[in-house]
Amino acid sequence: MKERLSGIIWLITRKCNLSCIHCYVADRFKQELSTEECLRILREAAELDVRFVGLTGGEPLIVFDKTRKIVEEAYRLGISTSIQTNGTLIDRTIAEWLANYDVFTYVSLDGPTEEIHDAVRGKGTWSRTIRGIELLSKLDVEFTIVMAVSKINYKYASSLIELAENLGACSAAVIPVIRAGRARSNITLNSREWITVLRKVSEYANELRFPLSIWCAPFALLVAKSPYVRCYSCRRSSVVDVDPMGRLLLCDVLDIAIADLRELRFSEALKIFDEHPLNIEISEQIPKECADCPIREFCRGGCYARAYIERGSLNLADPLCPRLADSLH
Repeated sequence: MKERLSGIIWLITRKCNLSCIHCYVADRFKQELSTEECLRILREAAELDVRFVGLTGGEPLIVFDKTRKIVEEAYRLGISTSIQTNGTLIDRTIAEWLANYDVFTYVSLDGPTEEIHDAVRGKGTWSRTIRGIELLSKLDVEFTIVMAVSKINYKYASSLIELAENLGACSAAVIPVIRAGRARSNITLNSREWITVLRKVSEYANELRFPLSIWCAPFALLVAKSPYVRCYSCRRSSVVDVDPMGRLLLCDVLDIAIADLRELRFSEALKIFDEHPLNIEISEQIPKECADCPIREFCRGGCYARAYIERGSLNLADPLCPRLADSLH
C-alpha cells in the first residue's frame, strides 16, 4: 500500500517565458486556479499533515505574486517548499526571498556549455540562467542542478555534474525526457542511450563524491552502483501531483485526472484518489515482465507514464528498462 500523504508536486502554472523543445506542459491546462483557491487548497493540505510542497510549472516565477503567497503561507503553516525554475527570472530580490523563506530551488540546466543549453531552451538562456545560479550561490540558497536528458545533450550529462559542483549546487539530478507535450520521439532516448548515461553519470558522481539523483527511472539501481546516487520510485509514492487547474493527476505527465480540488476538500479528493482503480493498479500490481527482476519490489515496473505513452498500458514495464531492452548485454 502507498504511504500516508507527505507531499505535493504542484504544477502551479502552465505559463512560461521560454519554449523548450522537450516541455511536457506545453499546450495543456486551461482556467488556472486563482491565488485564493491555491491558498485554500494549501490550508486543507496542512490539515492532512502534508510536510512539503514542490512548486513547478511552467515557470513558477512568471506568476511570482501567486508563488510568493503560496510559499509564505506554507512557511507560516510549517510546510517546507521547493521551486523548480529555469533560473532566467532570478534576480537579487527573488534570490533574497528564496533565502529568507528557505525555499529549496531546482534549476534546469540542460548542458555544460552555452551552445548545448541554448539548443534546448533558446538563444540567450544560458547566460541568464548562470546569472541566476550565481545569485543563489552567493546568497546561500540551497539548490540542485537538473538536466532533462535527450538525444541533444545525453553525451554531456557527466560533464554537467562537475559544472553543478563548481557552481555551488548541493547536488545534481538527471531525468530522461518523456514523449509528451512538445517532446517528440526524435529527441527522446532509447534504452541503450539512457543506460550509457546512467553508467557514466553514476561513475562520475562516485569519482567526485558528489550527490546525484536519478528521477523517473527507478530501474537505474541495476546500473548505478554508487553510494552517491539516489533513485526514486513513484508507484507507491506518498506524494500526489496537482495540476494548474486543481486536479489530482495520476501523474503530472498524463492528463488522467482522478479528482478535482476545486469541487472537493483535499481530504475528500485524496480518498477518491487512494481508492481509484487506476491508482490501485499502479501501486499494487507489478508488471509480469518484471517477475524475476531483483529490484522488482522497489522499482515495480519503472515509469508508468512512459509505459502508457509508448506501450499503451500503465501496467507494462518501462520501455527504458535495460532488462526489457536487453541493454545490459
